[in-house]
Amino acid sequence: MTEVLSPEFLKTTVASFKDGRKTLSNCFLMPDELQRLIAEKKLFILSNSEWLFLLCSRGDYLSACYYAFDFSTGESAKSLFGAESFSKEILLDVTFRGASGDRETVKKLVSCGVFKEYKTYKRMNLSLKDIEDERLEAKLAPGYRLEKSACYTDVLSLWKEALDEKSTPLPDSEAFARFEENGLFYALKDKEDELGCVLILNRKGKTALAEHLVCSPAHRRKGLAKSLLQISLAQAKESGVTAVKLWVDEKNAPAVSLYEKLGFLDDGTKSEQYKK
Repeated sequence: MTEVLSPEFLKTTVASFKDGRKTLSNCFLMPDELQRLIAEKKLFILSNSEWLFLLCSRGDYLSACYYAFDFSTGESAKSLFGAESFSKEILLDVTFRGASGDRETVKKLVSCGVFKEYKTYKRMNLSLKDIEDERLEAKLAPGYRLEKSACYTDVLSLWKEALDEKSTPLPDSEAFARFEENGLFYALKDKEDELGCVLILNRKGKTALAEHLVCSPAHRRKGLAKSLLQISLAQAKESGVTAVKLWVDEKNAPAVSLYEKLGFLDDGTKSEQYKK
């Protein structure tokens, strides 16, 4: 593997690999994230004449994205990964909408045994323009109150207990602090100041992304997740947000049911995850 030393190095390397030819890719690193990964020495390239993989070190695993051609073969990818020794699991995340998308490339990686199917998330959307205010009126369980800040360590512990970090990367302390400062973090606490439920509603303009909704096991079956969603959605609507999106594990039936009852609809977009 080769460490990516600068954005310019990455751009030149990818351009050289493409050599003016059309490629298939699932790479979507944003500029800020790219700069951070490079500064922290966490971004690497693994390539041959048919494949170019970007591997990002994220705690105890590596996330992967690729550039490939129509003629790229699974055996070529297998030999590429076989030449390296990895101490961490590798997670590949590919987003598809409907029947479109580069499924054939992913099939090559799976059929030759480089990657195995892991999880599938579906995206759901809610139009706040079309939802009645009454539907967003929360009936908070007795003894709980809304908070817009919390101890990061406590929140992180709750997230780690309930979420798969490989499938759902968690914000670090600096990112969490920014969410708090911008009023994007929501929590319900009980009389003993214990966290019952947490959520991030990441607003950007007129759209928002609901993330990391988790209810503590000791506080479940009290309607806290529904109430916290309703509170955050009502505030978002009041601030001018017109649409909210979220991702949910398609096998998490209780969560899917909750979102559907609030008006969220499956938009046909899936995040299919594979691991090595």
